[in-house]
Amino acid sequence: MDRGKIILLCTVLAVVAISGCTSTGQVANQPEQQALRTENGQNLTTLQKTQCIQNWQCDEWSTCLAGLGNISLRTCNDGCGNSRTEQQNCQACIPKWQCSNWSQCAMDGSQTRICTDVNNCANSNEKRTEIQTCTPCTPKWACNSWSDCTNNEKSRFCTDGCGNSKDEAQACKSCIPNWQCSSWSVCSYDGKQSRTCVDMNGCGIDANKPSESQTCTNTAYEQAKAQVIINCDIGGTTGETRDYCYWGAAYGSGDKSFCGFMQDSALKDKCTNININPVIYAMRDIYSCGFVGKICCSQNTCYEGTCSNNNCI
Repeated sequence: MDRGKIILLCTVLAVVAISGCTSTGQVANQPEQQALRTENGQNLTTLQKTQCIQNWQCDEWSTCLAGLGNISLRTCNDGCGNSRTEQQNCQACIPKWQCSNWSQCAMDGSQTRICTDVNNCANSNEKRTEIQTCTPCTPKWACNSWSDCTNNEKSRFCTDGCGNSKDEAQACKSCIPNWQCSSWSVCSYDGKQSRTCVDMNGCGIDANKPSESQTCTNTAYEQAKAQVIINCDIGGTTGETRDYCYWGAAYGSGDKSFCGFMQDSALKDKCTNININPVIYAMRDIYSCGFVGKICCSQNTCYEGTCSNNNCI
């Protein structure tokens, strides 16, 4: 081949380009780098083979290995096929075991419990046993006495001697209340008295329950009230003296009906609306005793009893 054809062949190969030509027309060995031409005509080179960029990533540290001298290990990889093992000093974790109570003994003669390491050492060193043999308990149920009937039902508490318990309930048989009542209270100045009634059979129902309140007549009080009216009218027939006499009677007895005998309308309204309590006001005589439900007065003292000529008998 003449020299001109050789030059033409090299020119064609350079355009499609991956190798150079020698002056002899032979294709040269492919280099590791190839020439690239930029827009400004400068030549740049890039590696034909892309290189791996290392990016090291490591696993979590292992638990402290006391057998290897209190060290922990981890493995690291660079993403390019390379790896290494790293280590660091550490303090060995000592488990601290806490266990629940033993379960009841099963019929197969075993009982269990659960033990946990509160230090979370992730090892079972010196872990306590969680199962053991035992002697099964034979249940023997015993119950206390039945309670009184409440809402036609009674109950009791039972245990088996093996740590188990239960409540039992059953309907009461036909229960007939047996009512026992206290004595009536002293008749109040406003004509009321009360007592307490209890069902001795504890049926829990109010069938045929006697009344615990009733109206009454406080004769001593009514007599005292009538005498107070007379005394107030005599002691102060008109004006302020009379009105304050009734004020004292109303305040001392707690009976606001005395306010109605007052002549001054403003004082009457005040008397009617005031919060008065049944206390002995100013007079220490038979009349003020009647205000508080007592019977008579002797030597300025009120008593329970019967009065005759202003003396208790």
